[in-house]
Amino acid sequence: MRKLSLHLNRYHAVTALLATVLLLAGTACGGSNNTPPKAVITSPAANAEILTSTPLQIQGQADGQGIIRVDVIVDSATLASVPASDTTNGVGTLPVRVPFTTQTAGSHFVQLKVYGAGDKLIAVSDPVIFVMKLAPVTPTALPPTATPVPPTVAPTAVVSASAGLTSTASTTGTGVAPELTITNEYANIRSGPGVNFGLVGKLNQNEKAPVRGKNQDGTWWQIAFDKGPNGIGWVFGQLVSVNAAASKVAAVAAPPTPTSPPAPAGPTAAPPNVAQATGTPGPTATPSGPVCDPSSKDWRGQNPNYPFCANKDPTWSDPQGDWNVYDNGRDIPLSISWSMYGSNIEQVWIHFVQDNNICGFVRQTQHIVNQQVPAAGSYSFNVLQFPFGGTLKVFLTVTLKDGRTVQWGEKRLCIR
Repeated sequence: MRKLSLHLNRYHAVTALLATVLLLAGTACGGSNNTPPKAVITSPAANAEILTSTPLQIQGQADGQGIIRVDVIVDSATLASVPASDTTNGVGTLPVRVPFTTQTAGSHFVQLKVYGAGDKLIAVSDPVIFVMKLAPVTPTALPPTATPVPPTVAPTAVVSASAGLTSTASTTGTGVAPELTITNEYANIRSGPGVNFGLVGKLNQNEKAPVRGKNQDGTWWQIAFDKGPNGIGWVFGQLVSVNAAASKVAAVAAPPTPTSPPAPAGPTAAPPNVAQATGTPGPTATPSGPVCDPSSKDWRGQNPNYPFCANKDPTWSDPQGDWNVYDNGRDIPLSISWSMYGSNIEQVWIHFVQDNNICGFVRQTQHIVNQQVPAAGSYSFNVLQFPFGGTLKVFLTVTLKDGRTVQWGEKRLCIR
């Protein structure tokens, strides 16, 4: 009897231990992390304004299961790929910290893309738009007695692609004349280094011009241009490429800043594949065109964030109400057009960015738009450019002369 009791006690002890083990195993299985993977950007902050001279770290984190790597996307291009410590099984958390530098002023956007096994995209962060501003440079005054030093090599005749322009340009001692090439669809040539100077003409993409000098902060180039005052013109540096000889030219004094607005001739820069509006005012109001002030019927400055005029808000070519909805894989050409004007407008950009809260469904887009456009114009695209769909917020970003950046005319694009 004592032996049977001992066996029973041992049986109950083993049974209790087994039940405990099963309970713990069940708890562990039931408590597994099935949270969908996600990614967030913690720096830079949305709409942050950052000087080009300031070091910038793009920071964020991906969380989930089986994370193999995170790609950092800036303006639709991959800036860097951050691998996990375990690229076979992946990790549950992967912090991101990547340096970013640029001398390109204007709006930029950053996004994180998270990949798992088999190079499968498993999560995408919300995009963050930030603004880079050129760092101010204090001009250095030239000594009053300074006189030009003649070049050591005889000047070489250079013929510009601009009709009939022939001039001499210093070879800067290299045997090659300083020269630049227009890389944008076209570039306006102005009488001084700034959009407040009058337009004297333009050069088209791939045309060349002799370089005479640059402004003090190196953002504008002075060129030989037969239609400019004294055969001189100025072109914005972000619209051109220069040769090695041009990079050595000296800074030259700019002409006096004009006291009245220049005559209109369209925007400073027009990106490729963006149609120019016709019969509408340019981005700067002038006495010969519509007046843009509080007396204008188009004035939007009742809200101080929008000190400009708009005679056409962003409008779809195929309007469907509050938002446009299409099935992916369809060959449907679309466009969105607008018309703004006023002396307060510096630049305008169009953005298509992922937004999970606007369409009633979510489709992660593989195509983002971040492009400079005219103040009055249109942007054309096709639903085929979004092969996997997308739930997108579409809006214009307006950079003002006082340095502020505001969003204008939000629309919704739902491709399922």
